[in-house]
Amino acid sequence: MGMPMPWWPTSWRAARVPDTDRVRCRRLIEVVQAGGSLWIAQAGELVLILPNAAGEQLILVWPSAQAASEFIVARPQYAQFRPVERSLARWLESSTPHLAQDGIFVAPHPDVQSASCLQVPARSFALDLAAVPKLQGADLSRLRQKLQRKQQREKAKRGQQP
Repeated sequence: MGMPMPWWPTSWRAARVPDTDRVRCRRLIEVVQAGGSLWIAQAGELVLILPNAAGEQLILVWPSAQAASEFIVARPQYAQFRPVERSLARWLESSTPHLAQDGIFVAPHPDVQSASCLQVPARSFALDLAAVPKLQGADLSRLRQKLQRKQQREKAKRGQQP
């Protein structure tokens, strides 16, 4: 396994998972936060929910219709399912309470080939989706520079006042 990811929600069940699963999940959350929607697989009123090896029920979610389609196409047994977009607001307000009540876990962006993914409690996943994205890298540097410029302007302004 590679180096641990710098971003990893502490509310999730502790498990040894491949870094690639963490990366896909992190990217999913970033895309959903930025775009305001996620994708599930649905056939009519039937949503694709699969059991894991432990017998827990998982709803699969993806960051795009293309990612969902790739997963579905790779598995002919799910050919009747189609990607369906869910707004972030609908997911948080409607889907999450029902999933949590039914004990269904979220499988964020499962790998197309192996179906490997994290298994996250619905409420924990919702908390991470609703959280203000953490600033990292260039975003954090820009924010620091902006704050420094503001402090310099305020300092200069105070120096000009009698």
